[in-house]
Amino acid sequence: MPECRPGKCIRTSSYADPLKTKFFPEQQQKQQQKQQTKNNMNFNSPEDRKAKLERIRARCAEMPPPPESNLPDKCWIAPSKIDDDLIPINDYTTGKLEGESLGLHVITWSLAHGVKRRHSEDSLEVMHLCNVKSCCNPNHLKLGTRKENNDAAIADGLFDPQGQKGVPRPWQLGEKNVRAKATEPQIAEIKWLLINRERWWTPALISRYKKMDTVLAIVYGLTEASIKQARRGKSWPQVEPIKPTELPTAEKIPMDAKPPRPKKGGPIGPENAALILRGYWQAEDKPGYITAWKEQLAVSRISVQKVLSGATWKEVEPDIQRESNFDSHRLRNLSDHDIQAIRATYAAHKEHPRLKSALAERFDCEVGYVMAIVEGVVRQNVAPDPSAALPLEELDLKPKAQHGQHHKNAGLVFEQVWAILLRLARGDKVLDRVVKLCQEFNVSQPVIYGIRSRKRYTEICKQFDEEQRRKREQDGENEGVK
Repeated sequence: MPECRPGKCIRTSSYADPLKTKFFPEQQQKQQQKQQTKNNMNFNSPEDRKAKLERIRARCAEMPPPPESNLPDKCWIAPSKIDDDLIPINDYTTGKLEGESLGLHVITWSLAHGVKRRHSEDSLEVMHLCNVKSCCNPNHLKLGTRKENNDAAIADGLFDPQGQKGVPRPWQLGEKNVRAKATEPQIAEIKWLLINRERWWTPALISRYKKMDTVLAIVYGLTEASIKQARRGKSWPQVEPIKPTELPTAEKIPMDAKPPRPKKGGPIGPENAALILRGYWQAEDKPGYITAWKEQLAVSRISVQKVLSGATWKEVEPDIQRESNFDSHRLRNLSDHDIQAIRATYAAHKEHPRLKSALAERFDCEVGYVMAIVEGVVRQNVAPDPSAALPLEELDLKPKAQHGQHHKNAGLVFEQVWAILLRLARGDKVLDRVVKLCQEFNVSQPVIYGIRSRKRYTEICKQFDEEQRRKREQDGENEGVK
């Protein structure tokens, strides 16, 4: 075996893979000792538990707990749950204890108390006193039942027992929300002005602006949509109204003043886009990192992935490395040929109004994923191939609102529609007839009711009604002759 020199590497064996090499014997020895120490940890030994707990604490960053928790020491936040600006991401962290995967807060509690806990053992759980999921400080943890944990979460506003959507979480309320543009004093004054409009809403302001939200948006530098949300109580519900020191008047507002318009680019914004880009490459759990930003900003995963790939906010951090390949779980079954076919077909026939929906149906995915493929947000490594375009004959481009035989729920011929009309003309119960007709002709109830109301197969229905009218006239004439 050749002698190891700086800058050179040696193979572990003569038949080893050239890529699987070790650089220096000293580093190899340290790695083996570290792995041996890790595997030989004795949970029953207080020294081993204390050493492992110290190793975990050395890797974590210390953050101050929320003020409402009244805890003296700081939270321990794992590196995978911290972005580049040391802003903790509130999500659980996992680790391993003696080869078993557990929550990191469960591991630290077990090491501190010498009792190995598992998932909901003895109907008890490890609860957070600081309400920070990514914290693993043993002093911030305690045991409790599932009911106690849920009751504490409801009391702290972390959990909505009725499952209402759109309820903001406590750490996202007020100025702490990343999407907040106003401050609590501003909202307090706005609420007071909305309640006491007779004290300042003068005829001069009414004749100039017509709407109260426009005046408040100009005075406080907010959009009219923000004022509307605060007036309806959908935002800032915890703020109480306070009288402002100066009331708005027509003399204090310039004649050409206009309220600010909403910024383009959606709720992400340039500041959040920069944070997303700077923290992505340091995060160990990449999917979890994207999910955390998705929940924090209330956007889709595609929106976050567009920032990371450079499809949006290109002007933010232009020199940073961007991710080029995001494989969605709905796109893993699509081959490179399918990706090429989607892009080439869209480029060739993008003027067709139903092309996106037809491609989504053809390749069994959603329209949003088709557009992500077309825009290059996902699978950027697939080379373009214009010859892979599909002809329009292979796609289902028929509008879904068509009636008659082209309707998606009906493929009835003339004789079948005529038989249905004859059956519907009887005098028995309508619902029983409709159910039997659905079973007999294998169609849905809207199709039968559409035929009954003459909204589908209109030409056949007109012929049927005309023949019935002639029969009634002939029957009348025959009765008159008799």
